[in-house]
Amino acid sequence: MTLGILSSCDLEKMPYESMNDEVALSTEEGLYAATLGNYSFLKSEYFVKPFHYIPEFGSDNVALSGSTTDGLFYLYNLQRNKDNYHLSGLWANSFKVIIACNKVIEKAEEGRSEEMDNLIGENYYLRAFLYFTMVNAFGRPYAQDGGASLGVPLKTSSNVDEFPPRAKVSEVYAQIEADLLKAEALLGEVKNSAYASKQVAQALLSRVYLYMENHDQCIEYSNKVINSGRYDLVEGDYYQKYPQHLPEDNAETIFALRHLTEIDLPQGWGQWNAYLTVGAMYSHIDGMGWGEMYASKSLRDVMMQYPQDLRHAFIEPQFVEDENGNKTRTIQWAEEYDDANQGHERYRYVIKDVDQEDVSGTMKYFYEEDGSKTYVETEVDGDITRNYIMLGSDKQYVELTYQMKARNGYPKYFVVKCSRQEGKTQNWSPIVSRLAEMYLNRAESFAKKNDEANTLADLNVIRERANIPAYTAIPAGKSLLDIVLQERRVELAYEGHRKYDVFRNKLTLNRRYPGTHDLGSATAVRLEVPYTADEVVCFIPQREIDAYPIDLQQNP
Repeated sequence: MTLGILSSCDLEKMPYESMNDEVALSTEEGLYAATLGNYSFLKSEYFVKPFHYIPEFGSDNVALSGSTTDGLFYLYNLQRNKDNYHLSGLWANSFKVIIACNKVIEKAEEGRSEEMDNLIGENYYLRAFLYFTMVNAFGRPYAQDGGASLGVPLKTSSNVDEFPPRAKVSEVYAQIEADLLKAEALLGEVKNSAYASKQVAQALLSRVYLYMENHDQCIEYSNKVINSGRYDLVEGDYYQKYPQHLPEDNAETIFALRHLTEIDLPQGWGQWNAYLTVGAMYSHIDGMGWGEMYASKSLRDVMMQYPQDLRHAFIEPQFVEDENGNKTRTIQWAEEYDDANQGHERYRYVIKDVDQEDVSGTMKYFYEEDGSKTYVETEVDGDITRNYIMLGSDKQYVELTYQMKARNGYPKYFVVKCSRQEGKTQNWSPIVSRLAEMYLNRAESFAKKNDEANTLADLNVIRERANIPAYTAIPAGKSLLDIVLQERRVELAYEGHRKYDVFRNKLTLNRRYPGTHDLGSATAVRLEVPYTADEVVCFIPQREIDAYPIDLQQNP
């Protein structure tokens, strides 16, 4: 029995922690079973939700349409809470699995067989992946200070009575790098994206080196994956339905947290299980899901520059239709206003119904304002087409759309990138690594080496697949890094990258758009969050600090 020949159906929830170590780890079968248990944790709510919520809900890709008692609210509005149960689950259970990985690494005999080496390599990868997730959540980005700030404790033994202090971010990254290099050396090239393989380790190394700004190594490891010949960019309709395909059947997926419909939809609510998934926050499909967190206007504005972009398929506007299926044309934009009750500026949607008439032989949309008609004009700038109206002497860019369903005044732009696997409403296998990221990692490293030709070449691979024009030069007013980060934002949206991409590049998170992140007093609301802000880093859960036998210094 080897993990290399197991099917994804074998990746079930196995309560490793309930087995006696002497029994579990004394045989080859026990070591394999323990490793499956380590994999299974990555599919639990304790991991999947914070793994996704921290980098996505804390970014400018999302807009919450109301308040909630769920701990995700504090991850969304970046107003930190020391008792956030999502963070407690991530911290406590990640360390439990790290210790479980350590036990397998200690008990398994390296060099005994290719299968055993592969198993050991898988545990090195899993440990590295967990530490990478943890240090990104609880430590400041490596690139901000060279990793000098505090990260998380480094536990590399199975001794449960050893309690190391918090290591520096640089020390955690050094351990991650060492583990992944060891995994790369031990792992084979088994092509099943539910399990670690040589290319899976190389893909994570590509990202680790990017975050460390070791650009030559990032390019080297991106090349290893791209040139392996094991992956292809999927195209067209297949690409637009990316989350609906099984990861192992998807030629682009390198590693995913493989979810099985009959096992991994969270248990406990019967038919309501789909409400406990990540996708449930983004959409309400066939009666399932909360549908409260929408695609932000900020992201949609970027995407609307190219209406033909295939990636629009991952965002589904919820239009209002009459009994005959007719829709009403509208325009909308975001407007800033002062809220006397909150004591600070806020943002809301302005929505106007529009009519159409023939003006000088051209059909134009307009709306009535103070008895006069305001027309929607079209502006073409190179390959980009945008609509605008004139508000006095000011040009206001607008979105020409249809009347939409709304919640608390926020139009419902459902995100479906985390839903519909195997036709099930809210089933999904979160992507950890895929081929498109390798091109984008390499492009960013080329950009930071001022290699314009190679940067544009990599970006154009992604853009042409998305059915938008290739770059022939750097657009006016933009830098190479600007256009790389914009492409990363659109291509990797809702896959756990955006918050980290902003802050590791020493940028300000701009949330000047409608959403309930602007609730609260003027001193609490952060419509713009600089990379130096304390809120960039999550608090360590107070319960974990209190339970730790030695002092764990809290983040400022």
